[in-house]
Amino acid sequence: SKSEKMHRQIILVMICLTVLLLMVYWDLQEQDFINYDDPTYVTENYYVKAGLSREGISWAWRDTHTGYWHPLTWLSHMADFQLFGMRSGGHHWSSLLLHIANTLILFHIFRLMTGEPWKSAAVAGMFALHPLHVESVAWVAERKNVLSAFFWMTTLWAYIRYDRHPSLFRYSLVAVLFAAGLLSKPMVVTLPFVLLLMDFWPLQRIGVVAGEAGQPSRRPLRFTMGRRGLVMEKVPLLLLSFAVSGGTIWAVNREEGLASLDVISLGTRLAHALVSYVVYLGKLLWPVKLAVFYPHPMQVPLWQGLAAAVFLGVLTCACLAQLRRKPYLIVGWLWYLGVLFPVIGILQAGHQAMADRYAYLPFIGVFIMIVWGGAAFLNQFPWGKMCPGAAALVLIVFFALCTRYQLSYWDNSIRLFSRALAVTERNWVAHNNLGAALLKEGKIQAAIQHFEAVLRIKPDYTYAHNNMGLALTSQGSTAEAQSFYLEALRYRPNFVEAYNNIGVALTDREQYEEAVTYFRKALHYRPHYPEALNNLGYVHARQGRYSEAIRFFDDALRLKPDYVAAWNNAGSALAQSGRTEEGIERFRRALLIAPDDVMAHNNMGIALANLGRYEAAGRHFQEVVKIDPHHAEARKNLAYRSEEHTSELQSPECSSY
Repeated sequence: SKSEKMHRQIILVMICLTVLLLMVYWDLQEQDFINYDDPTYVTENYYVKAGLSREGISWAWRDTHTGYWHPLTWLSHMADFQLFGMRSGGHHWSSLLLHIANTLILFHIFRLMTGEPWKSAAVAGMFALHPLHVESVAWVAERKNVLSAFFWMTTLWAYIRYDRHPSLFRYSLVAVLFAAGLLSKPMVVTLPFVLLLMDFWPLQRIGVVAGEAGQPSRRPLRFTMGRRGLVMEKVPLLLLSFAVSGGTIWAVNREEGLASLDVISLGTRLAHALVSYVVYLGKLLWPVKLAVFYPHPMQVPLWQGLAAAVFLGVLTCACLAQLRRKPYLIVGWLWYLGVLFPVIGILQAGHQAMADRYAYLPFIGVFIMIVWGGAAFLNQFPWGKMCPGAAALVLIVFFALCTRYQLSYWDNSIRLFSRALAVTERNWVAHNNLGAALLKEGKIQAAIQHFEAVLRIKPDYTYAHNNMGLALTSQGSTAEAQSFYLEALRYRPNFVEAYNNIGVALTDREQYEEAVTYFRKALHYRPHYPEALNNLGYVHARQGRYSEAIRFFDDALRLKPDYVAAWNNAGSALAQSGRTEEGIERFRRALLIAPDDVMAHNNMGIALANLGRYEAAGRHFQEVVKIDPHHAEARKNLAYRSEEHTSELQSPECSSY
């Protein structure tokens, strides 16, 4: 029957979309976390790394330190860590599965609303495989984007059911799903506006829309009181939007600070917003030179703003001219303009000019225009009946190839930020994060060059000052490093990493009391800071105050159970206080986590030798020499691993962060 054939076609489309997405994004599971926001959201977040704990769930509903109030996003990260730990592939799979779900629901809701399965499939395919959406899927920290979009899609689905069979329960379901979207990311505040657009087309709950033959076709307003009723119906949802919008502005201003009009004038913001609308469209059609961060130009030539305004105005008028015969054009266009508006830069939060992730939901409006408008244009030619499907397929394949190419840059931080530097200019964020990744790999001079580039472009960038200090510390220039940490604190007085790093620099110069002051300042701003606790323990151990040191090390380990340095330090403090057997157990825990840790092996060997277990000690010293053939102390310890030379062995070592 016809219905069975339609059902098979729907199943086929859903399978094809899923398979295509899995093929294009398959390598995502091999990609690492990146050093931009992923530490804040996952890898260095105490509450997230504790999994779905009672303390973490409570924190998720209170926290706004990222500038967002998005408890459901935090809970999703906690659930991932509960399942996958630090295995990045699992976190990536969760985001990909949400993107697949969003694609399939998008197809389903447009098929239900329009009765056009193939056009709906084309919209869903473009949404699924557009390369600008790689950022939302491949960046673990952008879970909030795909999660909020999931609730956006399910809210639309619930709204369709409410439209067909209105009831208080179905309306309540719409409100609950919308609220869940707001609790995932505030950008969905524009959804009530989109629901009004859906009322006009394709639901046709309002107005007169021309039929296929040019005849008017009116759908009765069965359960509203005219146009006013349709607006009143959205008031509870709009109140939720206003509340979350106000809360987000407060949180952003409290944590990051909205750029003032003195920094970026209102005229510049308006001109930049108009230009950005056009640039996003350009990237939709020709997705090249994509970057994880686009620096804000701070100034926009007047002619660019005027040209963009004229272009957008002409396009808007063209869509309005087709209001009756081709309502999907104005609906798609207003969807694009309206959904993108909250992040277009009128209220400037952060330093970015634009972001690929911001296009995730707005582009759906343009895809509607391309698919329905393109089909209407081609169908007017005798030979054009098969062309819309072929054109959509070509476009989807093109997007898929571009997505596959763009995804390869998300393998790790070095590739990602090297690419950003290649396609943008004066990109201080890319320089800083690339430098941090190089520093982590021990390429100190290369890292310093990038930090210097940042400070030339943006002298007040606190992270670059802190990172420069870390690089200089690794070269032994602690006094010079301290000046950079202090400069970072001048620009950002609550920068906990800088306080901690100053403490480390002071510890290296044996200025212990001052170091303790800075570690405690770091803990004042971030009580759950394992590195500062470990360093406090290190200072106390250096002063011979082992019982206090052990307490600090244990506190650090409660926060970060895989903290190798803290396990090693606790073992050293225990061994030096005469509790050698307990110390050996801590060294063993360190080696279970990091089997190639040289310090833990050497300390284990010393502790075993002090207990007269020379053969076992020798195996650990040999392991050190195997890992690091130039390790002079381990070679010396190998020579002294007998009873008459036990006194010649060094004491187990501690290390600061």
